[in-house]
Amino acid sequence: MRRFPISWTTISTQLGLKRKRKQRHQHGERSRRPRFEPLEARHMLAVLVVNSTANNTPLGDGYVTLREAVAAANGNTTTDLGHTGSGADTITFDPLVFDSQKTITLETQLALNSSLTIDGPGAG
Repeated sequence: MRRFPISWTTISTQLGLKRKRKQRHQHGERSRRPRFEPLEARHMLAVLVVNSTANNTPLGDGYVTLREAVAAANGNTTTDLGHTGSGADTITFDPLVFDSQKTITLETQLALNSSLTIDGPGAG
């Protein structure tokens, strides 16, 4: 009995199989599927504006005291002016309110729990 080599073409034809062909692309380049990569978390630095010389005022009255601005910076919460603390924040003073020398009397110390810059309206 004599054996003949059987090719893939003969077998696939008899079984009804089709061989997958590699797709050819222009200039020999392989196609690349777009993919998404996660980015690191990013937070915008907030500018919190103080518009009151009081030591503490109730939330929702439209005034932001220095104590409230520090609390918003520490807790990443929102002030009455709609500014939200997030990470290393900056506290500034409303130039219309602090157009002349003002004193803010603090009855207790302020607790600073995050990176914070306070830009005062004074000369230095």
